Amino acid sequence: MKRKITQMRINSLIKRMMIVILMTCVMSVTLLAYAGTLPGASVQAAGRTGIYRIAGSTRYDTAFKVADQVKAELGGGPLNSLIVACGTSYPDALSGSYLAAAAKAPIILVDGKNFRDAADYIKNKLSPQGTVYILGGSGAVTGELELYLEQYHTVRLWGKDRFETNLAVIRKADELMEAAGIPQTEVIVCSGANFPDAISVSALGKPVLLAGAGLTQDQNDYLSSFSYGDHNFTLIGGTGAVPQTVADSCTAYGNVQRINGNDRYETTVNVAQHYFPGAKEAVMAYSSSFPDGLSGGLLAYIRKCPVILSANEACGRPYNYELSKGMTTVTILGGAGLIEDGAAGLPQNANRRGFDLVGGYRYHFDDRGYISMQPFTEYGYTVTPYPSSGRIKYEEYQEMMKRKDLHIYGSGIIVDLSEQTLWYLKDGVVLLQSPVVTGKPGFETPQGTFSILAHARDVNLKGEKDEEEWDVTVNYWMPFKGNYYGIHDATWRYYFGGTIYLYSGSHGCVNLPYNKMQQLYDMVPNGTRVVIRA
Repeated sequence: MKRKITQMRINSLIKRMMIVILMTCVMSVTLLAYAGTLPGASVQAAGRTGIYRIAGSTRYDTAFKVADQVKAELGGGPLNSLIVACGTSYPDALSGSYLAAAAKAPIILVDGKNFRDAADYIKNKLSPQGTVYILGGSGAVTGELELYLEQYHTVRLWGKDRFETNLAVIRKADELMEAAGIPQTEVIVCSGANFPDAISVSALGKPVLLAGAGLTQDQNDYLSSFSYGDHNFTLIGGTGAVPQTVADSCTAYGNVQRINGNDRYETTVNVAQHYFPGAKEAVMAYSSSFPDGLSGGLLAYIRKCPVILSANEACGRPYNYELSKGMTTVTILGGAGLIEDGAAGLPQNANRRGFDLVGGYRYHFDDRGYISMQPFTEYGYTVTPYPSSGRIKYEEYQEMMKRKDLHIYGSGIIVDLSEQTLWYLKDGVVLLQSPVVTGKPGFETPQGTFSILAHARDVNLKGEKDEEEWDVTVNYWMPFKGNYYGIHDATWRYYFGGTIYLYSGSHGCVNLPYNKMQQLYDMVPNGTRVVIRA
C-alpha cells in the first residue's frame, strides 16, 4: 500500500513538472516571436526582416547584448564557452573571431574597471562546466578577473606581442575545429596594425593571421606545419595593409589571392561579395572603432551573413551594396549616433531622391534611390561627392541649393545683394557666376525686376549726390534702370563680394571684375531680364 501511494505521488510530481516545462516552452516561443516583431528588440527571432539594432549605453554593454542574442540563437541554454577581450585596444582582441566560431563563444569586453561586471555576466550565462578564454596578457585583461572565476575553467591565450597572441589563439581554435571535424583549408591574412579589415572577415569562421611588415619566424613555423596546397591564403587589403613581402612568403605554403579596395568601405563590400554572394542579410558595425564589430562577428557567422563596416559620415558604398543585393534584414550594432537606420540599404530607405541627411550628414540619392558616388550635374553645377563615402561637401550643397533656387527664374541676370553675387541663367542653367560690389549705404542698388537697356563701351560715368562726386570711365556698360543704374566693370577694385559694399560700395551700380564683365557683356542681349533681390 505504501509503495502504491509513493508511486502515485511520483506520477503526480512528474505531471506537474511536465506542465511547468510545457508552459516554459510556450512562454519562450511566444517571447521570441514577439521580439521578432519589434525592430531594435534585444532578442530577435528567426524569420526576422527589417532593421534591427543591438546597442547598449557603452561598448561593454553592447557586447553583453550581442552575446545575449548569440546565446538565444544557439538555443538559449547556458553557454559552454565565453571569450573575454580588451575593450580599449584591438590587437589581441582581433584574433578572437576565429576562436569564437570554433568554440561557439560570444566575445565580451573588459577594461580595468568593469571586469567585475564581466565576471557577473559570465556567472549568469556560462555553464558551470564552461570555459572562459581570455585573450592577451594581464596588460590587456587584468588577472583579477580569473580570481573572480575560480569555479570555471579559464584559458589565457597570449604571447609577448600581438603576433604571438594571435598564433596562440589560432592554434587553440584549430584544436577545437579539428575536434569538431571541421577542416580548415583557408587562412585569412590581415594587417596587425589596424582593425577594419579583420572586422570585415570576422564572420568567416576562418583563421585570421595578423601580419606586420613580414611574417615572423613563429608564423613561418606555424605555416610550415601545413602540407603545400592544403591551405589557400587570402590577403585582405592592399599592399599598404598586407605588404607584398607577406604575399611572397605565403606562396611558399599555398595559393595566394588578395581582396582589397580603395578604402575600408570598398574592401568590406568586396569581402562580402566574395564570401557571401547571395546574402540577403547583414550585420553592420561602425567603421572607425573595433569593439562592436568584434563582438558581432560570431552573430554574423551563425547567420551566414557578412559584417559590413559603415558610418553615418561614410555610408554610401555599404548602403549601395545592400540595396543592390536586395537585402531584407540588417542588424546594426551600436547606437544611432554611429550608424542610424537610414544608413541601411533596405527597400524602406530606397524612396529618397535628391539631397537627404543620414545622421546629420548630407547625401544625394539618384532616381533609383542609390547614393551618388560619382560627380553629378544639376542646374549647370557639378557636385563631386567624397569618393570614399559619397558624402556631399557642405559648401557644394549650399551652392547647389542656390542654383536650384535660381532655377525658378528661367533666364536672366540675378543679383543677390546679401550674397553679393551675380548669376546669369539661360533656361534655368547657370552660365556665369561672379562676385560683385553693389551700392553702399545711402546709395543702395535698387531692388526689383528690370531689363538690360543697352550695351556700350568705354563709357564715362559722372555724377554727384549728397556731396559725393564721381567721375570714372568703364570698359563695359549695361544700364538696367534709366542711364543711371547699370552693370559694369570696376578695374580700380582688387576685391569683390563679401561685405565690401558696406564700407566701400558703389554709388548704386553693380560692379564686376573685368574678365567677368567682359564675358557677361558678350553673352547677354538687350532686353534680358535683371532681377535685383535682397
